[in-house]
Order: sequence, then structure tokens, then C-alpha cells
Amino acid sequence: MNLAPIILFVYNRPQHALKTLEMLQKNDLASQSELFIFADGAKNQNDDQKIREVRKIIRKAKDFKKIKITEQNQNLGLKNSIIKGVAEIIKKSKKVIVLEDDILTSPYFLNYMNQALEFYENDKKIAMIGAWSPKNKNLNQDIYLTQRACSWGWATWIDRFIQIDWEIKNITKFFKNQKLQKQFNQRGYNLTDILKKQSEGKIDTWDIYWDFWQFKRQAFCLRPKHSLVKNIGTDGTGTHYKNKTEYQIIFDKNFKPKLTQLNFNPKFDQLFQNSLDKRNYLYYLVKIKNKIYEYFTNQH
Repeated sequence: MNLAPIILFVYNRPQHALKTLEMLQKNDLASQSELFIFADGAKNQNDDQKIREVRKIIRKAKDFKKIKITEQNQNLGLKNSIIKGVAEIIKKSKKVIVLEDDILTSPYFLNYMNQALEFYENDKKIAMIGAWSPKNKNLNQDIYLTQRACSWGWATWIDRFIQIDWEIKNITKFFKNQKLQKQFNQRGYNLTDILKKQSEGKIDTWDIYWDFWQFKRQAFCLRPKHSLVKNIGTDGTGTHYKNKTEYQIIFDKNFKPKLTQLNFNPKFDQLFQNSLDKRNYLYYLVKIKNKIYEYFTNQH
């Protein structure tokens, strides 16, 4: 099997980067895989020290077939870092496995990703391979398809990646079409809101573009029944997930999903959406509670 290169994006969280590397090194195929690490530059002087610590850690990375590190002098931001980094590597390798610096992997993560990349390469309805899945006892098969993309450990092929419009031309037409917005939100109730915030420069993310492309192409993300990754960036130290604990999950280290040809099952996708909606609802309750607490605390 021709193994896909791994791309790891890091920024300013040394302990997260260290733990992510340690878990990745324990993967069965780590020693046979090439690892490309992209370290973004500082937004301001407050990040300088942590960025130096991160770069000290990644320079000590070992136990991979090959390691190449790219250290940016300027801050590209999450979206531009990932687009530029993936484009550079996938151009040569034709397929990639992508991680950010807060994703812990199961020892079987690389096996699953590489096997799925090979098995589903010619199944064009599958746009990406995802490694994260919420807990759901009602799923009765090892793998399933969702309409929503996955950013917590993913893989893809060059023929899918190059099709994505990272600027989304004529987006104003979409925002004027209530019917299309409603259809898009069926893949996730807040997707249109996220897309609008991204287009206005209020947030910096990349996966909403992927979600929009999957929506237009009627493509899907393959996911395992049990998560093969765990996000540790929800502890309040991350740039994009502050104080969110609702996505925390412990993966089954012994889970090895069986890959089969499959079609999109709306029932499984709805189970996935329900799990996300429940977690988002709990998150907003906690957020409101914290705001109330801060309000009364500041009154004294």
C-alpha cells in the first residue's frame, strides 16, 4: 500500500503539539510514513515565546520515515495555512492525511486513513475521510456517510481538493436565496451563519468552504462508527474552540472499522446531526450561564 503523507499544522500550544506528536508516533504505520509539519508565525509579540517552545518540540520529532518542517515568519492564519500547506504536499503525493496540533490519534488511525484512501479513491461521492464521530449507540455499521465535513483528523485526494472554491465567488447570490440556505442548513443548522461570518472576515476557518463544496456537489464525508481521534483543544487554550467541552470523546483503541461499499443513509446522517445539535445546545446553555455569572460578578 502506498502510504499517504501526514501533514501536521501547529501554532502556539506547545503541550498540545507535544501530545499530538507523541500519540501520532505510536501509530502502527508511523515509521513508514512521511510527516510534514507546518508551523504558523506569530500574530503578535505575545505569541513569540510559545511559538519558540512549539518549534523546539517539533524539531525533536522522530520515529517517522521522513520529517520536513516549514516554519513561517509571518502569521498566515488557520485557513491560509491549511490551504497552502495541503496544496503544496498533495500536488506531489495526490493524497494526504491532515491533523492540527490538538488532535490525539488512535494507534489504528493511520491504518484506517490509508486503507480508506485506497478503498474509496474512485468513489467520487466521498469527498473526504473523517476520523471523528460522536458517540451514538444506534449506528449498526462500522462506517457511514455524513453531509457535513470533518476537520478533526481527515484525509482526501487531489482530484477532490483542487475543485474547492476557497473564495466562493458570487456568494451574495447564495445569501439572497432562502431556499438554498435552508437546504445548506440541513447539513448543519448553523452552516449558513458560519459561512456568512467567514465571508465577512469575522472568523478564520477553512472547513466551511469544504462544507459548501460538498453541498454543491452532493458529496459526503466518510466517518467511523467510533472515533479514532480525540480533540484536546477544547480546554480554552485554542484559537477556535474556546471553553467547549461538548466534543470530548474517548476513542476505542481496539476498534478497526471494516470498509465496505456504501450509499448515503439519511437515517445515519440524522443521528449524527442530532448528536451535534445536542452538544451545541448544552454548550450554549453553559455559555449563557457563564455570561450571567460574569454579569453579576462584575456588579460587585
